[in-house]
Amino acid sequence: MTGPSSVFVFESDIDYFTVESHEETEKVKSRTEQLKLSQQRKRSRLDEKEAEDRRTADSERHAKARKEEDEEEAAERRAKDAEKNNPTYRKRTHLVATKPITNEQKVKPFDLGSMDQICSHCKARHFKGERSQEKQFTTCCAKGKVILPEPGPFPELLEAFITKNHHKSNEFLLQIRNYNSALAFASMGAKIVTVPGKRTEGV
Repeated sequence: MTGPSSVFVFESDIDYFTVESHEETEKVKSRTEQLKLSQQRKRSRLDEKEAEDRRTADSERHAKARKEEDEEEAAERRAKDAEKNNPTYRKRTHLVATKPITNEQKVKPFDLGSMDQICSHCKARHFKGERSQEKQFTTCCAKGKVILPEPGPFPELLEAFITKNHHKSNEFLLQIRNYNSALAFASMGAKIVTVPGKRTEGV
């Protein structure tokens, strides 16, 4: 009797502790869910405030940019806005982008124009289409916010190659893209095509 009785009590104790542990687990889960909900509400409030601040800043920036527009730029902007607001614009763009190419010879070349737009802060070259509505560039130095130290002097041999003060300069400049790809951390392959009616500048 003692053996079975002792085993019975022991099993009852296990059941009791199991129930108690399950209840504690549910309480912890409940508290965790409450904390998550509270954090989500806080994030939501912060996100809404940040979004509102961003919208206000964008509105002020656009208003300032429009005041500085000339008539040609204003007309160009209005035309682009009207096209983007057209309900069929996105659908048409998507269809063009996903249309299978059966004959590459019939694909019209897209020309970005000359890279002759100079950043007023860091003097980087850009295409005209990269300029923001504020007439500034953001992809190079973030409108002057990023300032890099002046580069050090060129190695003498490299400077001689680039400035054509070496008897092998012409060969070096002709193959400069290959040299750059060979020494870069990443490289790409591409077929360089000259746009009809355009002269290829540089190497």
